Amino acid sequence: MLLPQASQQVNFTLENMGKTKEGDDDSIHTDAELVILTSSVLGRCAQWLGIQSPPWDDALCTENLQMISKEFERSNHIRTSLNGATYPTRLIDVGVEGTDFCRLVETKSDPVFAQSTDIQYATLSYCWGPPEESSRQFKTETSSLEERMRGFGVDQASPILQDAIRVTRALGIRYLWVDAVCIIQDDKQDWYRESSQISLIFQNSTLTICTPASSSCQEGFLKRNWTTTRIGFQSSINEAVSGSYTLRLVGEVNDYFHATSDGMSHALIYSPWAMRGWILQEYELSQRALVFANTKLHVITEHGVQSEANETVDTSECTRGTSFLPGSRNELNRYLNFLSLVENYSTMKLTHRSDKFPAISGLARRLFSGGAYHAGHMLPHIDLFWTSELRHPADRITREALVEGLKSQDPYVAPSWSWASRNHPVNFGDGRLRLVSQESDFPNIRTECRVVV
Repeated sequence: MLLPQASQQVNFTLENMGKTKEGDDDSIHTDAELVILTSSVLGRCAQWLGIQSPPWDDALCTENLQMISKEFERSNHIRTSLNGATYPTRLIDVGVEGTDFCRLVETKSDPVFAQSTDIQYATLSYCWGPPEESSRQFKTETSSLEERMRGFGVDQASPILQDAIRVTRALGIRYLWVDAVCIIQDDKQDWYRESSQISLIFQNSTLTICTPASSSCQEGFLKRNWTTTRIGFQSSINEAVSGSYTLRLVGEVNDYFHATSDGMSHALIYSPWAMRGWILQEYELSQRALVFANTKLHVITEHGVQSEANETVDTSECTRGTSFLPGSRNELNRYLNFLSLVENYSTMKLTHRSDKFPAISGLARRLFSGGAYHAGHMLPHIDLFWTSELRHPADRITREALVEGLKSQDPYVAPSWSWASRNHPVNFGDGRLRLVSQESDFPNIRTECRVVV
């Protein structure tokens, strides 16, 4: 079965056709649904079947690099001061193509940065992965800071950092920001100071490298080794149409691959990368993003999305940070956008619950520049009209689980009236809200809040 150009995906279901024998451990107990994408090189066959072009064998091929360069040339880049500084505290000097040497630099003391306020740097948005993998990540600690500044070989870096260095070099950018290396991981004071600037670091970067194709720091995102099958085609309707198309196995339909999702939607919604809490503001505030998905590379700027081999993309899932800048929309729309972002954020995962506010506070400040921000709510319109979204796989929940989900969380993160106090998804209603002024709209209304025991 081949699908029209609106969707290049085929789903096959492998069913258990035989009866399972009791005690037979080798038998198949469940059905499996595979996601297979169709593609064909440009030509009469591709046009006749309505199939898009396949991705390139190399993610950093000449064609993709030219696509990136073309999109960036017509994109604006605006840099904002980082508390008086133009650059992050530390950056990785990735060196040049063909060398095996990188080093960590402190921008305030490095003469290169003292001479210019327009040096390009890239940022890496990635998933650390489970503890057994993140614990082995190449990182900077107090004891290794001087060593990192003296330099290190590319082969010493974690796989995902190695790929990020390749991308940065290929684009002609000399510097790269990666949290594990540019923040001293065992220095709490350094972490608090630098984490408070992360939103501006991503906002000011030349581009952000987004890595949905990787599920941890020990997995790169450039490798392309799909299982493919080439099938010959001869039209029975038009004898002049012949050629071939390719079936490419993407994966099995599960929590990470959804049967109704195309490559871009999957990357931005369902991938392990997309479920990481810090990702929200990293992605939303980046002015330009390179999304290395499981299927293709996508370039996102304020003009929209350009995808490898001109893939058709549902751009409704690709909202950019520029649409949330102060002044870009009226106050009500910006406020409703923030509530929508919080709902999305509440479904994401954080390794440390104490990161609940740091991982979104930069986005909130950017949305409401100059406004007061308290415990996840914006003043003067604090919205307490939220509900807990407690769900069970079978859409049922026990009384014990309900009570447990509503208990005060330990360690303490936020007051109980804040959505951030919950360790589960929250909902702000159906959006039929409008902001009112107590003085002008309802002068006789008096607001009051009391603790009821």
